[in-house]
Amino acid sequence: MGIARYQISGTYLTEKTYKIALKIIRLSMKLNIIEKLSYDQALVIKNISYILYVIVFLIALMILTVLHEYTHKWVWQFGFDKEIKKYGFEIGIHKLTPYCHCKFDLTLKRMIAGTIAPTITTGLFIVSIGVIKRDPLIVYLGLFGIAAGGADITQVLMLLPYVKQAKRKKIVCGDLEGAFGCVLYIEN
Repeated sequence: MGIARYQISGTYLTEKTYKIALKIIRLSMKLNIIEKLSYDQALVIKNISYILYVIVFLIALMILTVLHEYTHKWVWQFGFDKEIKKYGFEIGIHKLTPYCHCKFDLTLKRMIAGTIAPTITTGLFIVSIGVIKRDPLIVYLGLFGIAAGGADITQVLMLLPYVKQAKRKKIVCGDLEGAFGCVLYIEN
C-alpha cells in the first residue's frame, strides 16, 4: 500500500469518526447530558456576544492544535537526553498543516504511543470533560481534536500488525520529514 492509499484511509477514518461523534452528540442530547441551545441562547451565551464566543472558540481550537503537535513531541522525546530533546524535534506548518517531526529513529512502541497520544489528550479527554460539564462547545472542541487525529489513527493502524513481530525482531521507526507516516527498519 502506498502513502496516498493510507491518506485516503485517514480521510475515511476522519469521516467515520465525525459520523460517530454526531451519533454520540444526538444520544447525549436525548439523555439530557448536553442541552440544546435555543436561538436566544445562541445569540448570547453566558452574557458574551456570539461573535466573541466564536472568536474564543477559534482561539481555543488553535491552542488545541498546538497542544496536539507538542503532545507528539513530549511523548516521543521521553527518555532521550537533553541534547536530543533540544534539537531532535521540529514543529511547524507545511501547506497549512501543522506537524511534528522527529529527526531520530524511535522504537515501534514509542512511535505508536507518541502518534496516538494527542488524539487521546486533545480529543477523547476534552470530549469527556465536555460531557461531564454538560457543555456542548467543549464537546465540539474535543470532536475537532479527534478529527484532527484521523491521520494519526491511520498511522497507528498501519503499525499495529508489526507489534507481534517487534517481540522477536528489532524494529526501528524513522519519521518521514515531508510526508505522512514513517519508515520501518526491521532486523533480519
